[in-house]
Amino acid sequence: MRHRGFSLVEMSIALVGAGLLAGVVLTMTSASTRSGCYETTQAQLTTIKDSIQKYAQKNDRYPMPADRRLGVNDPKFGHEAAVSDITGDSVPATIYYGALPFQALGLPTSFAADCWDNKFTYVVTSDYTLAAKFKDHNILGAITINSSDYNTLLANAAYAVISHGEDGSGAVKRNYTGPTPQWCVGNASAPLDYRNCQTGGTPLVTSALQDGKTTGAAHYDDLIIYNGRPEVLSCTITAPVTWSGGNCSAAVAVPPLVIGNLETVTVASTSTTHSGSVTLSCKNGVVTQSAATCVPTIPASCGAADWSCSSGYYTNGLNTSCGGKTWSCIGSGGASASCSTPCGAAVHGACGATDWSCSSGYYTNGINTSCGGKTWNCAGTNNGTTANCSAPCPAPVNAVCGGGDWSCDSGYYSGGAYTACGGKTWQCLSSTGGATANCSTACIPGFVNGTCHPYGCTTLGMCGNVQSGGQSTTPCATGTFGGGTLGGGNTRWTCVGSNGGSTASCSASVGHH
Repeated sequence: MRHRGFSLVEMSIALVGAGLLAGVVLTMTSASTRSGCYETTQAQLTTIKDSIQKYAQKNDRYPMPADRRLGVNDPKFGHEAAVSDITGDSVPATIYYGALPFQALGLPTSFAADCWDNKFTYVVTSDYTLAAKFKDHNILGAITINSSDYNTLLANAAYAVISHGEDGSGAVKRNYTGPTPQWCVGNASAPLDYRNCQTGGTPLVTSALQDGKTTGAAHYDDLIIYNGRPEVLSCTITAPVTWSGGNCSAAVAVPPLVIGNLETVTVASTSTTHSGSVTLSCKNGVVTQSAATCVPTIPASCGAADWSCSSGYYTNGLNTSCGGKTWSCIGSGGASASCSTPCGAAVHGACGATDWSCSSGYYTNGINTSCGGKTWNCAGTNNGTTANCSAPCPAPVNAVCGGGDWSCDSGYYSGGAYTACGGKTWQCLSSTGGATANCSTACIPGFVNGTCHPYGCTTLGMCGNVQSGGQSTTPCATGTFGGGTLGGGNTRWTCVGSNGGSTASCSASVGHH
């Protein structure tokens, strides 16, 4: 039997049918792949959001962005970056832009990029990356989230994570490395995709998934998650707080004790048998204890003797004005005891028989009077009286001159001077109000003080005689001529006294003949 082959028409029809079938299959496969990528990326974003919230609750801050310029082989890939390695919206920055720090979030490398292998963009309020400001509830998020028609969905978002969708507009690839982060530069007429890759504080855009059905400038396929700060829970304590095996406890006041999130409160034990304290810390609704102390309570009690304690330790001892004593005994965590001894019998001050003495009480405030007497006090004790004591002034004693020069047999020397004849005068004063004695010694025989002659050298001729070594008239009124010299236009000479008398230095001007 001979078999007939296919005609050309039949072959053409078969090929066209096969092509149509292949196109249908490819179209279905592409749509299925696209839909699968959106679902995969959406699941990634859900996990990322949960991880960011857990990170914030654990570290009291949001993570810094990663450096968008680093590739997969860089050891810092996916780690938090320094401020100098990320982009800010202003100086100083209120918003940080970068890649997702998946390493800090404890996520695998697959979370570095979405299903289309584009790095996730991570945007965060800068203040919320600092623990000190994260706790400040007066600080709000700086990120605005708009819908695609620019209605504001959230004006103070803390962070946002963006997948730039299938078209990747505004994204960089997982292994992108380069000198710049490749952020978008757009304007009001730019496609919506460009809103999510600008760094000037432009509101971010979220939208219902369009699945690539709309093309042209209106095409938008980004996926975005965002949130405010994580929910923080205060702690409310209604039951007594116990620690150290229940030995110490603190009653809770009414209303209940409320501790703010990330705050601490120290409470003291109200137990009658143990004392101490414990610090309570609240974090996201969970209370933890630290710095706990608890010791048995030992109440203080006074001892039988002065300044003593039968339990506890002594402090703050004082003598009272009546002769008693007061002091305190401090217990170990227990009550303190105030101790005292009664006042003693009053002792009155009494003057003694001798100067500055007391027969009872104690001496104080002694003074010598101007006449030689004395006054002092004898103070009593235990509220006793004070005695005013004194010794009378002694009888006046007249001053008497002594046998030697400047001396006094009674009283004290004052006002000595020499007389013109070599004698001496002085006074002896009484220290007890007696009479003053005027004392002197006789003139010395032959006592002469040297004095210059008032006319001895008042003429040029007489001065000339002195200059030449001789004189016709002695230039000394008393004493003897002691020689002369000529110098500087003046004649100078001396007149020497005798028998202890003084020597005078004389001079006269020299004229010219």
